[in-house]
Amino acid sequence: MVAGQEVALINVIVVRTIFITLMVSTVAKVIKDTSNIVSIFIFLRPRARAVGEFLVLAGGLVIGASLHF
Repeated sequence: MVAGQEVALINVIVVRTIFITLMVSTVAKVIKDTSNIVSIFIFLRPRARAVGEFLVLAGGLVIGASLHF
């Protein structure tokens, strides 16, 4: 590899790492906000708990997938 290509590759890796970190923190914040909303809904409807569990599971899968790539 040419020296320029190595620098470009390192830049891509750094940018991708920063992007994934931001995405994970955003997803975590969304899950936290959603779980607060869902906990309010649990008092209103029994079915909201299943929705909350589904959202947490989906969020976990998103984080797992982003860490995998």
